[in-house]
Amino acid sequence: MPVSKKTGELYYTDEQWKFARYQTSALEYAKQNGYPLVKKGSYYIHAEHDSMVFTENGQWFWNSHGLKGGAIEFITSYEHKSLKEAVLILNGEKISTASLDNSKRNYTAKKLEEEKAEFVLPAKNDDYKRMFAYLRKERCLDYEILSKLVHNKQLYESKEHHNCVFVSYDNQGNPKAAFQRGTISNAAEPFKRDVPNSDKSYSFVLKGYETATTVAVFEAAIDAISQATIEKMHGLDYMTAHRLALGGIFDKGLMRFLDDNPQIKKIALCLDNDDAGRKNADVIRSKLENMGKYEVFEKYPDNKDWNEDLKQLVNNIEHAKNMTQNEKENFIKSYEAAIDYGGVISNADIQLYDILIQEHRNSLNAETLEEQIES
Repeated sequence: MPVSKKTGELYYTDEQWKFARYQTSALEYAKQNGYPLVKKGSYYIHAEHDSMVFTENGQWFWNSHGLKGGAIEFITSYEHKSLKEAVLILNGEKISTASLDNSKRNYTAKKLEEEKAEFVLPAKNDDYKRMFAYLRKERCLDYEILSKLVHNKQLYESKEHHNCVFVSYDNQGNPKAAFQRGTISNAAEPFKRDVPNSDKSYSFVLKGYETATTVAVFEAAIDAISQATIEKMHGLDYMTAHRLALGGIFDKGLMRFLDDNPQIKKIALCLDNDDAGRKNADVIRSKLENMGKYEVFEKYPDNKDWNEDLKQLVNNIEHAKNMTQNEKENFIKSYEAAIDYGGVISNADIQLYDILIQEHRNSLNAETLEEQIES
């Protein structure tokens, strides 16, 4: 163990630091040291902490504690070692458990245990102006749906940082988990984090009718609300199904919801339209089908996620309003010609065509009704 003769403290060289930082993997370190890992597609989770994720590119995330990083951060945060100890361990040095940093390590372990014992929601702001401005203007979410969530205490604006806070409850109405989403739209890295010590077995749920027998499963609360908004904009009753947000990719919250709601018969997996979303949907679908109790199907957004679909729909509706009658007719003709000749058509054009056709039908219905009244 390298200890300075002058100060008696541990030390590492520049070469050792560079190796520990750039040439090590949290996943490989965890494997080599016997941590119980469970493979989930292209990543691993800790068998005893399902919010702890190890990725194949060497990164580590402990979502329930808001921690992340590489092998160094795993050792300092989870094993409660000092930075010097972590760097030396990754370079193959044997570190005594009785090292000079032991007192700091014990303090950190005690602090984490204390934090783990209590889940506390962030304080509420006096008003929710920033939250509504962000969710309405930036995310295009329906005001009535948001207001209902606020009334049910499932959504509010935090006092200190003005984040959107999505709250999950147990059957007795006790808050058990919460997710925060920043309201700064132009941030380089938008703030997204679970409230510390959230119980991820309780998911955020946008409830449907009590008689609803279908649950639609999304990765995030904003996706769930977005898809409900889309249905409402199309004149459909979004309350015919419950909507559940996994808060990521783990299905623990879904399994608890199914246990608590035995009336559920159908499950729609509405995860993101990317490789990770589709792979996770395959894993969850296989698990559900093996249970032999549910009709399971997948429903993906046209774009990467449901909020992108919603914003595209809103933009197309606004675009349709600003088009002249000639522009509308020319677009419809061009679209139908492309269909006839097998042309490539974008999702946005399909959506705009549907809007214009519905607008045309509504116009014809109005004219027919007017003629009937006059006659």
